[in-house]
Amino acid sequence: MAAPTPVTKSEQSGHNGYTIWLGEWGGTGEFTDAVVVDLSGLTSYTSALKIVKGYIVASEGISAKLELDAGVDVPIAMLPLASTGRIDFDYSDVPGGGITETGDLLLTTLSAASGDTVFIYVEWKAY
Repeated sequence: MAAPTPVTKSEQSGHNGYTIWLGEWGGTGEFTDAVVVDLSGLTSYTSALKIVKGYIVASEGISAKLELDAGVDVPIAMLPLASTGRIDFDYSDVPGGGITETGDLLLTTLSAASGDTVFIYVEWKAY
């Protein structure tokens, strides 16, 4: 069975934007490098994506990993298998105010089963 079709909302105003992503499993199936923020699909500024902050919440039976697509993918956040609660990430205080790459924000999941959920909220800037 395939991974679920996520429900998403994304807004952009100038360079600033946010994305909300929710996947709810009715069976099994994984996401492997599934696009959460599509850099080329933004309304403007499509050269680079800077991840500023956000969080992931997932059910206990699934792991979720966010990466920025680059020559070598750049890890953003990881929610390990059997974790509960929210995993926050905040790169606003690093030099440059975030992690910047010229690719999309990607999600990979592991051990998904019926009833699992993954919720992602991410604030970003586009250049």
